[in-house]
This record gives sequence, structure tokens and C-alpha cells, in this order.
Amino acid sequence: MNREFVSIIKRSTIWIFIIFVIGLLSGLKSMYIGHTLGGIISIIQAFMLYFEIEKIVNFGVSSRKFTLISYGKRYLLSAVVLGSMLMIDKRHFAFAIIGLHSVKIMVVIPYFYYRIKKKLVELNEKYNAEGR
Repeated sequence: MNREFVSIIKRSTIWIFIIFVIGLLSGLKSMYIGHTLGGIISIIQAFMLYFEIEKIVNFGVSSRKFTLISYGKRYLLSAVVLGSMLMIDKRHFAFAIIGLHSVKIMVVIPYFYYRIKKKLVELNEKYNAEGR
């Protein structure tokens, strides 16, 4: 399995666990139930996408039907979770939406971190080049 993918899954799991603990400590059922369930589904969807991409690359499966079915499975999973959370409460629904984006958040955060770090290094080099 790809090392970067495993790193993203680990960070997502830690993020979900942190929010779960915060929800337990604050006593907000909607936070720890909705976010945790959404986060678990997000991780399952990431694994599904990883194995589907692996299948496409290794076995040359590239049909439109396969792609539509794989998207359909992932979105159906999201719809079931969001629908069940909406039936419970609007807060559960809101936290489930945030949980469903937990893997995406863990993909985007390092990207912005390295972009900001690169920009700061460039500014520091420019500042030092000016002789200040």
C-alpha cells in the first residue's frame, strides 16, 4: 500500500479520535456520533477509491460503467449516513458532513503547510539578500 496513503489514513484516524474525545468531554452526542460515523465512512470511501484506482492501473479496467458504479457505491454510502443522521437530528447531520470531509482535510492541510513554508523560505532568502 502506498506510504502517503497510509499516512493520510493515520492522520485522519487521529483527527477523528481527537474530535471523538472532545465530543465525549463536552457531552455533545451529535459531535462524537455524527463526526465519528462520518469520519469512518470517509476512511472506508478512501480505501474503496484506493482499491478501485489500483484495479484500474493494474488490470487496465477503464470502462465508464466501472467508474460510474464505483462513484455510485461511494455516494450511496454517504447518502445513507447523511440520511440516517438527518433523521436523528440536524446537528448530527452537520457533524457527519464535517466527518465525511476528514480525509480530504488531511490531504489539503499538508499541501498548504508546504506551500506556506516554501513562501516563508523565499521571503527569508529575499530579506537576507537585501542585507538587512
